[in-house]
Amino acid sequence: MDHQPPAPPPPPRITRPSTPPEPQQPGPAAAPEESPAPEASPEPAEDTTEDQAPPQATGQPPEPADGGPAADAEGDWRPEPSEENILIDADEVFYQAGATVARGNVTVRYREITVTADEAEIDEDGVWGVFHGNVTIRTEDIETTAELIRVNFETEEWEVVGGRTALEPDFFEQGVAEPIYVRAQSITGAEGEEVITAHKGLATSCDLEKPHYGLRSDTIRLIGDDKVVLEKPELRILGNRIFRYPWDVVLSQRSRNNRLFPEFGQNNVEGYYAKLAYLYLTTSEANSYVRLHLTQKRGIGLGADHYYRLGSHHGEASIFFQPDEQAISGRARDTWQISRRVTSDLNLSLQRNSGYAGATQSLAGNLTFRRRGDTSNTTLGFDRSRTESTYSSSSRFTTNLSHRQRLPGDASWDLRAVLRRSRFGADRDPTETLETDLQFQDRGEWYDWAVGAERRWDFEGDASSSFGLDRLPEVVFNTDSRRLGNWKLLGKVPMRASVRAGHFVQYPDEEEVSTASLETNLGGGRTGLGESFTLTTTGTFDQAFYSDGSARYRVGTSMNLDGEFGSRWYSRLSHRFATVEGFSPLRRGYSGKYNDITFSAVRQDPNRSRFELTGGYDFQDERWRELRLRGWANASERDRLELVAGYSLDRAIWRPLQMRWTHAVPWDLYLALSSRYDLDDEKLTDADLEFDWRIDSRWRLEGLTTYSGYREELDEMNLRLTRDLHCWVANVTYNMELDEIRVNLGIKAFPFEDRDWTLGRGGARLGSYQQVYY
Repeated sequence: MDHQPPAPPPPPRITRPSTPPEPQQPGPAAAPEESPAPEASPEPAEDTTEDQAPPQATGQPPEPADGGPAADAEGDWRPEPSEENILIDADEVFYQAGATVARGNVTVRYREITVTADEAEIDEDGVWGVFHGNVTIRTEDIETTAELIRVNFETEEWEVVGGRTALEPDFFEQGVAEPIYVRAQSITGAEGEEVITAHKGLATSCDLEKPHYGLRSDTIRLIGDDKVVLEKPELRILGNRIFRYPWDVVLSQRSRNNRLFPEFGQNNVEGYYAKLAYLYLTTSEANSYVRLHLTQKRGIGLGADHYYRLGSHHGEASIFFQPDEQAISGRARDTWQISRRVTSDLNLSLQRNSGYAGATQSLAGNLTFRRRGDTSNTTLGFDRSRTESTYSSSSRFTTNLSHRQRLPGDASWDLRAVLRRSRFGADRDPTETLETDLQFQDRGEWYDWAVGAERRWDFEGDASSSFGLDRLPEVVFNTDSRRLGNWKLLGKVPMRASVRAGHFVQYPDEEEVSTASLETNLGGGRTGLGESFTLTTTGTFDQAFYSDGSARYRVGTSMNLDGEFGSRWYSRLSHRFATVEGFSPLRRGYSGKYNDITFSAVRQDPNRSRFELTGGYDFQDERWRELRLRGWANASERDRLELVAGYSLDRAIWRPLQMRWTHAVPWDLYLALSSRYDLDDEKLTDADLEFDWRIDSRWRLEGLTTYSGYREELDEMNLRLTRDLHCWVANVTYNMELDEIRVNLGIKAFPFEDRDWTLGRGGARLGSYQQVYY
């Protein structure tokens, strides 16, 4: 019987999604012929109101909804979980004492909830379900196991007695490497709510029955998809209580400071140090942590960091202070969704006497507003920066505005304006300039066209040494053979052409020049010459006239003759030629002359090797191009050799020979050794080594080193030794440039801050790579 339910919706009806019995058999679910029938049970309550449909526990397929297909005993009528159906699969299902009972391999599905058990009872209203024996409840990425679970199907609240919940990595917004396990006397939660609460529980990422570690707390709360909050927990290792935290412990997926233990180390700036970071919960949408650094050379450091997401705002604010050194650093970032179309971004940073970059002080900030419309985008930004050091100082203030507007058809216009005020050096006058650029463009059937105006104003300071070009304005028309109905020059040669005209002011001499020009590109087609060769030719012709009576033209050609010999040998012979006659008063019209020929031969064996030899002659400068050899070969499935070499025919000298060997065994070892060898001096000039060795399933050793042959010593050495402690991870890092040793211990499931061990003092990443040759 079907009714349209009023609000609130009626309880879900119960359906057993299995092969239906004969429709003439009401009452208990049909059992297999060899199974005894269950005890007699009362008939289901009759429908006495029009506002609520009674649960169907007959084992029959549900009656079709309005417009739905009728049940077909021979077809697959099994419905999907919905707002109306509780689906039951079990060895036997029957109605008894006002409840639907399922026994043996029970699976119950409703909305996003799936429960499996040995036995289940669901009340006649389809509101409460009680599950016994080997119970598992799954909801999205949470899985809970227990001996007894109660579920409210209306509110989707659930309670676990004597259970264990596994929070899989996919549950968290940013993902983790390990699941989080919560074991407790009872666990309660509700689908769609932000908090899951465990009472008298133990939280750990260790999947052993007797975990290596755990945080035991009377109350553990999972908030949203990010944080786990433990109220004054005990730290237990191997089942032994180590100590109790006097505060709540918060572990967050977004934070980089989930530290239960401090970081220890030593370097030449701070001396011996210990660094602690404690994360605490400000609100359900914000988390913060305080930092304490104890250092031998720089004294005590105190800091705080705050991350938030409040309505339309999200961002962070951080501050760190070392009183003994009068050192301070801070940063702030805020993103504000002002409206559906308008956002703002604010960034601020401050640093003084960091110890890693001398006695410097810097302050920088920028504020940007963006509006994104259906046919336009607008950006307004402000940028301020100031830097002072022992030897120099600089400051800059910049305001920029940009707007792009799309018009009907293919037309659009762009506006850009930048106002700059800057000073470099305390004894120099400041400069202030305004640069503007306005451009309109449209696309037609036969041609494109655009008009642009660009100008700079100097309000303050000496701009005599500043180069620039004002367009007041410039008009450009573009077309090609395809746009002109596949028209070709002389009926054979495709072409592209641009016509330009404009008035310009050139700085720093402020010379005013008007010009008109024609630029053409001809050819580009490929012509086969026999079975082995292909010829490609192109040509260019540019002609420009200027208002001071001067003129300039340029003619250029290029030719490529490609050859293929068998399946492994390839060649290319290239010739380029260009000549320029006349004079251009505009620097942008300068172009050079060239006349050269280049030859290359390639031998390539796909997936095994490739070698290329190039050379040529420059007729313009009357000199030979250097012979260059590049190549690589896979010596085996795990080994690869790379080579770069060169020889100057004019100077009769060898270029440094560069070689690189890489050896890779999946999941075990990666090794890359690069070197440069001076063939003339017969000397190794430099080398670098990168390796990543997984010694076994628990130990891993990584390294980056560079060697200088001129000084005959190591320039840099970075090493990191990592020990996998099942659910923990520990590493020791050494940086030779900073003379630093760091010790870190953290939980694998949660990220913790570990400064990139491959960074040098200047912040550049060290690494092994094929170096650019001469």
